Amino acid sequence: MKQFGKILKFELTYYLKNKIFIGTTLLLVLVIAAVMCWPMYSGLFQKDETTDSADLPVMLVASQPGEDTALIGDIFRQAFPGYEVRVADMEEERLKEAVLSGEAECAFVLDAADAFTYYVNNLSMYDANAVTAQSAMQRLYQTRTLLASGMSVQDASAVMDVSIRATVASLGKNQADNFFYTYAMIFALYMVIMLYGQMVATNVATEKSSRAMEVLITSARPTSMMFGKVLASCLAGFVQIAAVFGSALVLYHINRDYWAGNPLVQSLFNIPPELLAYMLIFFVLGFLISEEEDLALGRGTSLDHSGAFA
Repeated sequence: MKQFGKILKFELTYYLKNKIFIGTTLLLVLVIAAVMCWPMYSGLFQKDETTDSADLPVMLVASQPGEDTALIGDIFRQAFPGYEVRVADMEEERLKEAVLSGEAECAFVLDAADAFTYYVNNLSMYDANAVTAQSAMQRLYQTRTLLASGMSVQDASAVMDVSIRATVASLGKNQADNFFYTYAMIFALYMVIMLYGQMVATNVATEKSSRAMEVLITSARPTSMMFGKVLASCLAGFVQIAAVFGSALVLYHINRDYWAGNPLVQSLFNIPPELLAYMLIFFVLGFLISEEEDLALGRGTSLDHSGAFA
């Protein structure tokens, strides 16, 4: 037990004083801090989102004579908030000239209650205005039908803008939340176990040329040597994970209000305690399995001279 304590202390001190270990931990904590605090600081640099209508591109909408231009304008403005919508009473040729000259970016001609023509100078493959206009025309047609039946404008708008409330009650497990929990845990365990497994293998491989460990190696039992190295690496990895995820958890609670609209982040930081316990168990087992293999690979070339693993 005394040999195990010396090896554990020596290896753990090596990790905690290693500049790469300290630098990597601080870098990860700073990255986590920047990510978690970004919504708070990004709001300080955002400009006022109330954009002047003069800065928006112009969209012309030409309706048939006798149609309710106010209703058409309201529906198209709701469908196209990124445009300055103008309901124009002009001929189709004049509308085309306005688009070609750059006076307007695009234009719609409402040929009938259920048909329109979309004019644009250069049609981009990402232009979805025609699809959006189909939804706007469908809403316009439904609103006109409701108004024709004797319904008021307010009642017609209430019918068209009705919001459906849905409540999902999961009586068992939520697979969406479990997926994100599992993905985050497996990714963290994989990175840490692989990183520290390689560090243990590297340390074992360099011990043959290092005389600082000769006395300890020659006098230590194989079990003390193995468990001391593995558990020291496990503790160092646990310290790093606790520092990174602990800082993320603290910063999340500080900036909880800024992440209120992000269900993914909220689900990641609301992990049930029993899953954290399982993560700790797999963390220890993963180190015991992977790093024992790393030691077995490195002992033949680095420690056979000492007899510790012979």
